[in-house]
Formats: sequence, structure tokens, C-alpha cells
Amino acid sequence: MGSRHQQSKAPATRIMKLLGALAASIFTVAIPAWYYMLSVSQIRDSLMMETRFHAKSVEKIIQDRPDMWEFESVRLQEILSQTAIRGIPCETVIRNAAGTVVTKTDFAVRRPAISASVVLFDSGQPVGSFETRHSIRTVIVFTALLGIFSSLLGFLIYYLFRTYPIKKLDSTLADLKRAEEEQRLSRETAERLAEETAVIAEIGRLIGSTLDIDEVYERVAAEARKLIPFDRLTVNLNNRYRNTITVAYVFGSNVPGRRPGESFPLQGSVNETLARTKTGMLFHPMNVDELRGQYSHLISTFQEGLRSFMSVPLISRDEVIGVLHFRLKKPDAYTEKDLRLAERIGTQIAGAIANAQLFTELKRTENSLRESEGRFRALVEQAAVGVAEIEMSTGRFVTVNRRLCEMIGRTEEELLNTTFQAITHPEDLHLHEDKTALLLAGKIGHYSLEKRYHRKDGEIIWVNITTSPLWKPGEKPGRNMIVVEEITERKRMEEEMREMSLRDLLTELYNRRGFITLAEQQLKAANRAQRPLKLTFIDCDDLKWINDTLGHEEGDKALIDTAHILRQSFRESDIVARLGGDEFAVLSIDAADMSHEDFSQRLQQRIDELNAKESRRFKLSLSWGTAVYHPESPMSLDRLISAADELMYVQKKDKSNQRG
Repeated sequence: MGSRHQQSKAPATRIMKLLGALAASIFTVAIPAWYYMLSVSQIRDSLMMETRFHAKSVEKIIQDRPDMWEFESVRLQEILSQTAIRGIPCETVIRNAAGTVVTKTDFAVRRPAISASVVLFDSGQPVGSFETRHSIRTVIVFTALLGIFSSLLGFLIYYLFRTYPIKKLDSTLADLKRAEEEQRLSRETAERLAEETAVIAEIGRLIGSTLDIDEVYERVAAEARKLIPFDRLTVNLNNRYRNTITVAYVFGSNVPGRRPGESFPLQGSVNETLARTKTGMLFHPMNVDELRGQYSHLISTFQEGLRSFMSVPLISRDEVIGVLHFRLKKPDAYTEKDLRLAERIGTQIAGAIANAQLFTELKRTENSLRESEGRFRALVEQAAVGVAEIEMSTGRFVTVNRRLCEMIGRTEEELLNTTFQAITHPEDLHLHEDKTALLLAGKIGHYSLEKRYHRKDGEIIWVNITTSPLWKPGEKPGRNMIVVEEITERKRMEEEMREMSLRDLLTELYNRRGFITLAEQQLKAANRAQRPLKLTFIDCDDLKWINDTLGHEEGDKALIDTAHILRQSFRESDIVARLGGDEFAVLSIDAADMSHEDFSQRLQQRIDELNAKESRRFKLSLSWGTAVYHPESPMSLDRLISAADELMYVQKKDKSNQRG
């Protein structure tokens, strides 16, 4: 009998070992792998959302200043400083279309890291990229720790399965289940705490990134909803001087009489109670009767179907400046835990409101000071630029600072013995006339303009000057204060960038923007001189077939060859452009010295010579149409292009018929 018992126990022991080994493997490998993949996935999703969000802000800067966005270093750095995941800053780089770094954060995240990249567009064209990296070292460390813990737990399970008698299996499994449940609860608690911390940190970052209180409300509401459910969220601000409440912000369900901007009495309200107690409150009314009396103003909210009420005070400098209200349609939904979390959110919103109110007050004070400051404001705020005091009647310099002397290349004595007219470029002297008249008439308080100065060594520099009067209302005007900033380099770069923005990158011809800009000028000149112009619209035949069949590289060669032929066939004074895709246009300045037949013959000859010389898998073919602009019967540039385009399609159709 003992032998049979041993034989029956041996298979059970082997099964227990196998089960133990399987369970140990699951705990050792699956749990750390699951945690790592889930954590990295969440970080990657958050990183991509953050990258796309801030890329939109950069694109707005690009759209506002497409030619100068790369020099908006302060605004770009401000955007870079906002990129963070779970409160941890990210390494961020903004590049232009050429791949050159425009600006980046002044630190690098610790490796290993994951990255996200978004292409920046302007008018549908890529102009750069927004790249963000976030370290996953913490995730790897936690994964390793979890792996160690899981390995120990797996070894324990294997040991229990191997050593304990089968009759104790149920007890052991129950203990393991309890341990697993405790671990799950502990993990969920840690994840919940981490999520709460991350959201609170994100709210703090949002509040610190802007003084626009409406933007703060919107984004805080979105973040708060991740932690606290609500169907309606409101911010009501107290006005202690008027003893009223103003609804500053509403998200969610509509309640009559409680819309943004509306006011109602403070007395008898939740705001009044919280202003006195300075602590949050939970309220779960079951019927309207519970609201009558002390909280009658909540009846309209209750009638809209909202059953759970939670309110926390917004405290700044030990004063309740308002209340943050959470409302939910589900009965008995809010707990003390929700209330503590809401109070943390309310603390941060209160700081944002106080900052916004302070900023508004400062702006009001600044506007008031601007009307009466004049000379001292300019000297204090613009000390790093050129500053001078000028006698209005003669233009003579009365006082000058060191920076202006360096800028003009003259000593202080030399400047005091001359006038601003003497150092101003002759063509720019008239720029002051209209604005000076408005200044003297009291219609403007100051003005700014850009003009050129002559340095002592003969060099011409560009400057931006701001002129403010140095007299009080009612006094006779006598002197002006000018603040001078040199912008020579900026002007040079603007000119270079303007030229770049008018060129097609592939063919180096003018692009559509450059063609329209220059062609409009020539139309005006033709009207003044009463001379005709000739516009030729050219289409590169079968370009789509070349791209689809032979590849876009061959298509690009066809476009480059077309540009080369057009340069050969027209004068240097003619405006040759690629309008886009397979369309080209040429505006000939003098349309009277060549017939259409001679021009067509010469252009076709250039095409034939190219096809005979180049051994390619396609023959270049162009179709064109020419329209003449007559000043005695003027038309718009768009109409002139359309007329040439129609003639081009006639030629293209004739070619198609001949092939057929």
C-alpha cells in the first residue's frame, strides 16, 4: 500500500513542479515585459500629443512671420520650455527645412530615450521639424526592479509548488492570490498617485506658461477631467466690494442664469460659506426640498439633472477670491478623496487667477504711466540702444549717449555740433514730415520709423528710431527724445530671405509668388510707358507619365531641362518662372521685336537639340501659348495668364490629334 501511495504521489509531484515552473516563468518574464511595454507606450503617446500640440504653436509663429520665424528665439524657447511629460522636461529641437537647428533646449535627456518628430508646414509646404526626446531610463529602472521582485516571487511560487504537500495547495494558492491582489492594489494605488502627480504637475506647468486666464481655464478643465469626473465645471469669482459673484468660466452642462459673465448675489451662496470656512464641501441632495433655504440658488442646477456637488475655495494671500465647482449627474459620486484632490487643483488655479489679476493691474498701470513718462521711460528702457535729445526747431543734437556715437562713428562732440538732417540719407529726410506734424498737433504720442544714416566713414546703416516729445500737455513743444536701434543686419537678412522666398528650389527660376510680384510691377510700368508685354504659358508634356513610369527623379530632370531651354530662348531681362508642377510662364518685357512664329521655331529648335544630344528614356516635349498685353486695353495678370493658358491647350490638343 505504501508503494502505491508513493507511485500516486510521484506524478502529482511532477505536475506540481511543472505548474510551479510555469507560474515562476510568468511572474519572472511576463509581468516586467507587460509593465515596460505599457509604460513606454503611454510615454510615446503622450510625447507625440505634446509634440503635435507645441508644433502647432510654432506653425502659428511661422504663419505670422514666415520670413523671420527662425529669429523668434524668445518665443521659440518659451515653447520649448513647455514640453514635459509627467512633469519631466523633454529635450526638444526645432530645425528648418535644410535640417539646420534653429533652437533647442539647453539640456539633453538621459539615454536611453524615445523620440517624436512633427514636420512644420507653411501654406502646405514643409519648412522645418519639431523633434522631442524623453528619457525612459526611469521606466527601465522600474522594470528591472519589478523583474527582480517578480523573479523572487516566481522562485517562491516554484518553491511552494515543489515542497508543500498537495493537501496544502489550496491554502498556498489562496495566499498567493491574496498576495497578488495586494500587489495589484498597491500597483494601482501607485499608478493612480503617479497619474495624479503628473496631472497636478501638468496643471502647474500650464499655469506657468501663460497669463491668458481663459486659456488656463480651458486646459486645466481638460487635465482635471482625467482625475475627477464631472458634467459641469465652473469658476465663480467673488467681488467683495460689490458683494456679488461673477461666473468666470463654465465647462459642460448649461444652467440658466449661470452663464459666463453673469452675476448674482454673494449672500446665501456656496461661495459665501466657503469664504467663511475656507474649506471644501461635498453635497449630494436627493430632492429639491434639501436645497430650499440656505442653498436655494442651486435649485436651477439640480433641475438640470445634476446630483453630486463638490466645491473648493480658491485662496490667494489668505483670501477666498472665488470657488471651483464640480457637478455630476450621478448621485453620491464624490468622496473625501475627490475633495482633497480638487483642493490641490483649486490651489493652483487660485495662483493663476491672482497672477492674471496682477498682470491686468500692471498693464493698466503701465498704460497710465506711458501717457506721462516720455524722456525718462526711453532712457531707462532703451539704455542699450542709441538715445538722443533733439531740438525740434533746428534738428540739433542736445544730448547723445555712447551707443549712438558708436553707431554713427562720431564722437560726442562731433554729434553735438551737427543735426539729425546732416546724418540722414537724403532720400529719407521726408519720412519725418507727416508724423512730426501729427506729433506737434497732439494727435499721436510718439512714432517709429526705419531710415538710413550716414556714418563718418561713408558707410550707410539702417536704423529704427522711436521719437517721443519732451513736453507736458499745455507747454510749448521744444525737444524730442529719440531712441535709435541699428537694424542693418536685419535688413540684409530680410532682403536675402525675400529673394529666397521668390525662387523655385528645383529649377532656380522664380516661383509663382516671385513671378506674380515682378509681373505686377511690369504691368504698371507698361501702362506708364504705353508699351506692350508678351506672356508665354508653357506646359511640360507627359510629366505625369514620366513620374509614374520612370520615376520622379526623371521627372525632375525634365523640369530642369525645361528651365534650361527657357533660359536659352528668352532674354535675361525677361521674367522666367515655374508656376508649379509642370507649368511655366515667361513675361517678355519687349513684345514688339519678335513674331510668334519666329519665337516658336526657336523654342522648338532648342527642344530638338536637347533631345538629340541627351540619351534618355523620354523625349522632352513642351506645349505653349502666348498672349499679348496692350496698355490701351488693359487686363489683370490672372486674365492674361488664362488667355495664354487657353492658347497652350489648343497646341496641346493639336499634338494629341496628330498622335491619334
